[in-house]
Amino acid sequence: MARTYTIQNTSTTTSLEIGAITFSGAAAGDYAVTVAPSASVPAGGSTTLEVTFTPSANGARNADIS
Repeated sequence: MARTYTIQNTSTTTSLEIGAITFSGAAAGDYAVTVAPSASVPAGGSTTLEVTFTPSANGARNADIS
């Protein structure tokens, strides 16, 4: 299952720099960035990223993204 997320830069003057996207937690390996966001988002702009979830077991599969 894949989901697309939007990162919006609400600044009117400064670019937003995006570093590495990482997952942590018990099921971090079940998640992957399949479409990376732009490294820099201009003021007032946006970019998207796609995260794919491939569960390796039944039940709750929790992880944090940062």
